[in-house]
Amino acid sequence: MKPLSVSSIVILFAAATAVGAAVAVLLPTLMITAYTGLLFLGIAAVLFHFGRRVHALRKGEPRRISATGAMNVAMFAYSAAWVSAAAIGFFFGAVLAMLRNAHAEYVQTSMLGAILSALGAAALLVVAFVVERWCHLDDDEDAGSSGVEQGVS
Repeated sequence: MKPLSVSSIVILFAAATAVGAAVAVLLPTLMITAYTGLLFLGIAAVLFHFGRRVHALRKGEPRRISATGAMNVAMFAYSAAWVSAAAIGFFFGAVLAMLRNAHAEYVQTSMLGAILSALGAAALLVVAFVVERWCHLDDDEDAGSSGVEQGVS
């Protein structure tokens, strides 16, 4: 698996920004709450917890995670980065579209919710990048060996 590409994440962000702006224009009463941001923060905490296990496994410390589990954490981090980048773009586009009606109180509330949700998604994106790097195999490691062969279970 190739490591995450920043340029691909930026392209996804740009596309999701356009979608978010279009949705906010087509649905002017769109209400975004901060609960989405809390959901992203919860997912980031879970990902970081399992990422620490993989990091300890790579350092040789005994942990309760197998090589297959480490691969699952890597895929979780990879997909979380893509989803959080799309969510940040969507919320950013929605806030940009809502600026034209920023005088209305419900729009201000929705903009605040979108900003807080984007911050939660940004935290998930940072955690996903860090954990994905922890799960990446170094070039000097034997690509054919598994954790079971190295004595890790």
